[in-house]
Amino acid sequence: MESLNTAASSAPVESSPRSTHVVDRLLSAMERGDVDAVRACYAPDVLIWHNSNNHAERIEENLEGLAAILARWTDLSYDDIRRLEIPGGLAQQHTLRGRGPDGAEFEAHIAMFVTLGADGRIVRVDEYLDSSQLPQFL
Repeated sequence: MESLNTAASSAPVESSPRSTHVVDRLLSAMERGDVDAVRACYAPDVLIWHNSNNHAERIEENLEGLAAILARWTDLSYDDIRRLEIPGGLAQQHTLRGRGPDGAEFEAHIAMFVTLGADGRIVRVDEYLDSSQLPQFL
């Protein structure tokens, strides 16, 4: 298990409009359920940390879990997006809406910090959410 202090090996770069572009691509891929398009947004050494379990996932672990979620959740949308450019990336708050496996609608309020590598892909995501707002998928 990797802790919050674990950093990806790609050095972060100063923020720019490309931060917004890659995160827009990431959210669009999630809404479409396109795991390959999510992979394309990530650097090979990306780390995705979640406050709900204090665990930093490597790319394959993250994409495997994401595929399981996207197979069961439908009608995903990212709404109420608020962003702040920060050195090396951006901070974002948003509302995730969709339907769980039982068809019930859900809404979750999420904050994340995204760090970009020199090639413009995501090297780290720190995601904060109340997991009780999300439907169970396993």
